[in-house]
Amino acid sequence: MNRDRRPRVARLPDYRFPKTLRRRLINGLGLLAVERPSANFAEFRLVVDGGFAADTEENSGLCRLAIEALAQSHLDGGRGRADRFVERMGATLCARARVDVSVLAMSAFAANLDAPLQALADIVIRPRLQREGLEATRLAQRAAIAREKTTPFDVALRLAPALVYGAGDPYAKPFTGSGTESGLERISLDELRAFHREHFVPERATLVVAGPANDSLADSAEKAFRGWRPDAHARPGQTPTPSHAESPQGNVTVVDIAGARQSAVFAVFATMPRASASAEAMLVADAILAGMFTSRLNMNLREAKGWTYGVRSFLAGARRRGLYIVYSFVQRERTAAAIGEIERELRAITDQRPPSREELSRAFAHLASRVPFACETVGELASLLEDGVACGLSDDYYGGFVERLRRLGTQDIVESVRSITEIKPASWLVLCDAASTRPLLESSGFPTVVMKVD
Repeated sequence: MNRDRRPRVARLPDYRFPKTLRRRLINGLGLLAVERPSANFAEFRLVVDGGFAADTEENSGLCRLAIEALAQSHLDGGRGRADRFVERMGATLCARARVDVSVLAMSAFAANLDAPLQALADIVIRPRLQREGLEATRLAQRAAIAREKTTPFDVALRLAPALVYGAGDPYAKPFTGSGTESGLERISLDELRAFHREHFVPERATLVVAGPANDSLADSAEKAFRGWRPDAHARPGQTPTPSHAESPQGNVTVVDIAGARQSAVFAVFATMPRASASAEAMLVADAILAGMFTSRLNMNLREAKGWTYGVRSFLAGARRRGLYIVYSFVQRERTAAAIGEIERELRAITDQRPPSREELSRAFAHLASRVPFACETVGELASLLEDGVACGLSDDYYGGFVERLRRLGTQDIVESVRSITEIKPASWLVLCDAASTRPLLESSGFPTVVMKVD
C-alpha cells in the first residue's frame, strides 16, 4: 500500500479482538466460534451460501421467502412451529436474506444449549414446508414490500442496484431482499423446497457461535447436525456471476412523490469486493466524505449552506461488488445545487483536495473505535462474524483491522474513490415532487427519467 502522507495518528484504541476457533465437522459443516466467558446467552448464526442474488427475475423474493418459511416450518414429534417451539425454551429465532447468503439466527440461554441447537439442526435437516406456511410468509413479505415503498431510504435500496450494476447482473435486485410483488406471487411450494434442497448443504454452510466457554460445543454441534447430508439428487446452488452490462448513464432518475416539500437525493455507486485490499481504504474515504458528522459533505451542505439537516452514507459490503450510497434530504429548490455540490466534493477528493493528515487521523480513529463498540454484546459479536463469513473475510480479519488502517496513505484513499467514480460516474436517484422539481433539474443541465417503484 502507498504510505505517502501518512498522518501522525493519535493512539488508536488498543482493542484485541477475541480469538476465533475454526473447525470443520465430519459432514463438512464449518464451525466458527468465539468465546465470551461472562455471557449468559449464546448466539448462533447458521450462514448458508446462496442469497437473494441467486433469485431470478421470475421468482424475485424467493430467497427471503424460503428462509422465512424455514424459520416458521413445523418440527417433527409434535413440537409445532419452529420459531414458537424455540420461544418456549426461552430462546429466539429469526431469519434474514442477504445478497450472498441466507442466515438463521438464534439466541439461547448458555446454561443448556443442546436442546436449542438440536432444534436449529432439525429446522435445517427436516423442515416441513407446507402450503399454509408458504401463504403466511408470502402475506408477510407482501406487507414488507408495501412498507418499503413508503420509506425513502428503502425505496432507494429497492431501485438503486438496477441503476449501478446493469441489466442482468445478479446484484441488480432490491437490496432489501424482499423481491418484487410480481415475482413473489409466482413462487410455488416446490420452488421453496428446491431452494432448501439446493442451497442448504453442509459443505456450503458455516455455524457461527459466540458465547461462554464450552469445551463440548463442537461435540454438541457434531451430534445435532450429524444427520445433515446433501441430497444425492440435488444440483449444487449456483454462484451468481456478475454481468458487465452497463446501465444508462447521464440521467437523474426521478421517483415522483406528489406534494413533497423536500427532495431525497441519493448518489449511488457499485464498489469493490469487501475482501479486497482497497475496501478498507474505501471505508476511510467514506468517513471523510459522508460517514462522520465532521465529514466534508455534512460540513458543506449542512453547516456552511444550511440546505439539509445532514448528509449520510450507506456502504454495503458484498463478495463481488458492494453498494455505496451517499444521501441527503434537501430543500426542494436546492435539489440541483445539492447534486452539483456532491459531485464537486467527489471530484475534489481525487484531485484538487486530497485527504489531509487531520482528516485521515479522525477517520482512522473513528473506524478503529467502532470495532469494540460492535462487540459489546454476544449478539453484536456473532453478527460481526456473520458479516465476515457473508463477505468472504478471513476469520482473524478484525484482529488486524487497526494495524492495517495505520498502513494506509493518502494515495490509497484517493485511488479507492477513483476506482468507483472514474469508470462509471454516480447514478442519481431523486425522490421528489416531480412536477415542481424536474424543471429545476432540467434547467440546471441534469436530464431526468421517471421511474416507478416496483
